[in-house]
Order: sequence, then structure tokens, then C-alpha cells
Amino acid sequence: WSVATTHHSWSRSLRISTQSSIPPAIVTSAMGEVNAIYAGPPEDLHLVVHEGLQVPNMEEGVIFNGIGPVSIPINQHGQVVFEAWLPGPGITEDNAATLWVGNLEGQLWLVAQTGEPIEIAPGDLRVYQEIEVLYALGGQDGRSRCLSDSGQLVFAAKTGHVGDGAILIAQIPIDGDCDSDGDIDLHDYRDLSECFLGPGVGGGRVCDCVDLDGEGDSDLLDFSSLHRRFTG
Repeated sequence: WSVATTHHSWSRSLRISTQSSIPPAIVTSAMGEVNAIYAGPPEDLHLVVHEGLQVPNMEEGVIFNGIGPVSIPINQHGQVVFEAWLPGPGITEDNAATLWVGNLEGQLWLVAQTGEPIEIAPGDLRVYQEIEVLYALGGQDGRSRCLSDSGQLVFAAKTGHVGDGAILIAQIPIDGDCDSDGDIDLHDYRDLSECFLGPGVGGGRVCDCVDLDGEGDSDLLDFSSLHRRFTG
């Protein structure tokens, strides 16, 4: 396979992916290149990532570029999968291809990066030269299943040696899923109610899972976010 993050070219300037209760993922582009990804209902769109954004937890000047693909996989929690080519200090062709998951709150998780080790089993670290999301995995409704509603992302990786490849599954955290059962239900609402102390009042580490806006408290903004994510 080949890495899908190197300089895509698409013909559509806007594409909306919608399935049942899943919030849409909207891709905008200029000059045939994707430059931003939004997610959420049309009346409440949230920016997930855009070209030129500083990459979190990397050296100053490393930015997102070459974002893709044009059809963005998204799950019912509003988590989206995208690939990006990273230019900047310390970045070469060997480690520029990356795989990410983002959400409606603007949180970004680096899933894999070429040239960096991935632990495929306890104590078994391998450096991959190519990474690829298995976008073709799908159900009868046409929705890509490469990112499940429980936050599991399936992707492929290859070292460059003949026959040395792997199909990997990354577990992406789901904010608000305090019992880690892959959904947002009444059990999670119970945890929010126990931590609901109002603006500016923190409930400690036990309440981190319902601090959905990262402000260090559990208030009406977090309740609104949890309500939007509710799956039952």
C-alpha cells in the first residue's frame, strides 16, 4: 500500500457526510486541496483542524498541511479521522506523514506517525514507513467502519520490508464515557450529576471525564456537551 497523506488533489470544494444521528463532517478546500474540517450539525459547526494550525505537542513551527481525505470518516460521538502531511522544524520526508483523530471540542490525538515507533505488542516496538487508514471498511449503509462508535480506529502500517506489515487498532478516548463502555448513557449522566459543582469549582481527577470543555469544572457547558453526545 502507499501512504495516503502526500499531496491529494480533489475536485469538490465542499462535501458533507451525514448518516442517521451522526453529526456531519464538512470539508472545505481551496485550489483542489483540503484546508479545513468542520463537524457538527449545520446550525452548530465546530472547527476540527485547518491548514497552518500549530501541531500540538510538537516543536514550534510544525503545522498541519496536506489534510485529507475529502470523505471524512466520523462516528456518532463526532470524532473524525484525517491524515496530514507535516512541514516544519525537525520534520523530514521520513516522519512527515501522520494519522489523527479530532473531535467537536477541538481535541486532537496523534494516532501514528511515519518514522516513529509503534508498540504493536507489549515490548514490541516497530518503526513504520507507511501508514494507511482502511477507509474501505464499511457496512450496508455505506458508512465507513474504520472508526467505530466505541472509538476504535483500524489502520494498516508497513515497515518497508517485504511481508512486514500489520493491521492495527488504536483506541481513541471518548470524552464523557466515564465507564468506558463505548457510549454516553444514563450512567455517565449520573457521574456528571455527582461532579456538577458549577463554574470554577473542580471536582478532582474523578471528575475529569465530564469536564468536556477542559476548564477544570463541571457546569452547564459540560452538561450541554454531554447532552449532544448522548447515545443511550
